[in-house]
Amino acid sequence: MSRGPSETQMAVSVMVVDDDVNAAGLTARYLKSMRVDVAVYTDPEKCLSDVEKKRPDIVITDLRMPKLDGLALLERVKKLNPSVDVIMVTGNADKAVAIQALKLGAFDFFEKPVDSAELIETIKKTLRYRAVVEERNQFADQVSFLSQREARQWGLDAFIGRSKLIRKIVDDIKLVQRTPSTSVLITGESGTGKELVARAIHFGGSRASHPFVPVNCCAVSAELAESVLFGHVKGAFTGATADVKGCFDMADKGTLFLDEIGDMPAALQTKLLRVLEDGMVVPVGKTVGHEVDVRVVAATNSNLDEKIASGRFRSDLYYRLGGFRIHIPPLRERPEDIPALARHFVDILSARQSQVLYSSERRLTVVRGRRRA
Repeated sequence: MSRGPSETQMAVSVMVVDDDVNAAGLTARYLKSMRVDVAVYTDPEKCLSDVEKKRPDIVITDLRMPKLDGLALLERVKKLNPSVDVIMVTGNADKAVAIQALKLGAFDFFEKPVDSAELIETIKKTLRYRAVVEERNQFADQVSFLSQREARQWGLDAFIGRSKLIRKIVDDIKLVQRTPSTSVLITGESGTGKELVARAIHFGGSRASHPFVPVNCCAVSAELAESVLFGHVKGAFTGATADVKGCFDMADKGTLFLDEIGDMPAALQTKLLRVLEDGMVVPVGKTVGHEVDVRVVAATNSNLDEKIASGRFRSDLYYRLGGFRIHIPPLRERPEDIPALARHFVDILSARQSQVLYSSERRLTVVRGRRRA
């Protein structure tokens, strides 16, 4: 096994399975030098038992083994825990076997001797793919949680203040609620309430019964962003073992909130512009798109004019996103709202304190009652 860079450190657990103890040990030693948690098995059945108990991230298995071959091990690992990524290694390369392994859900297929640097890069890919799935699941959880209760919580009553500036924001929201297909660009400093405005637009309009899907463009890496937004199909890249919906599909008939849009990678800006222009989403790995019905609400604390001037943001995307624009001024520009906000927060704290006192008194009454009994 050739040697690669040894500085990388990864928080990942790996099981190495090979009836050749020397080959398994060589792989394990290199992975351990990268501070990867490694367990070595010469018995595939013992590995299967531990897969169920220890739930590793990755299994690296030899193909040809006397007790249980790698394909059978792969199949059983996936049945025990589909989230485990399996990397297949063989001394006798066979294209048909490689294809079969990938069909059974293998993440990748290597021929011996395995290049260490390539193996480490593949492990990194499994972690990046895992991040895509986690992002998707988080968004799915958020979407399933939102309901008409949130429509009341995130309505116009959430805007506290009597200043002309806050009244203008409320009027703008009411106006854009009546145009459910218009894209909206919300600007303002961090903490001014851009997502609050986005939710009010969604839950006060005709799309309220459909999903509100928030995406923080800062939190998604450039290499994952396309899959997170547009989805991907099985086989689109190494480790894509199933079709995955993107956020546009999850927000169909609802609202997609793109927070911190100014930090979106340039390549992704071009693809987002195409979706906004024709309403067609093309998942990674496909050449033909499908139509979605999504209102896009974007927000930024950046000066997009400066970014356009420096070539970091597309001017055509800027104008496409800004079908309607709402600017949220900071509190220092509307000091007349401070007394109303102070009363609002005092009322919230008082209500919480009253609930705590009521709960404490109720528990004490119950305890006293039990003592009398």
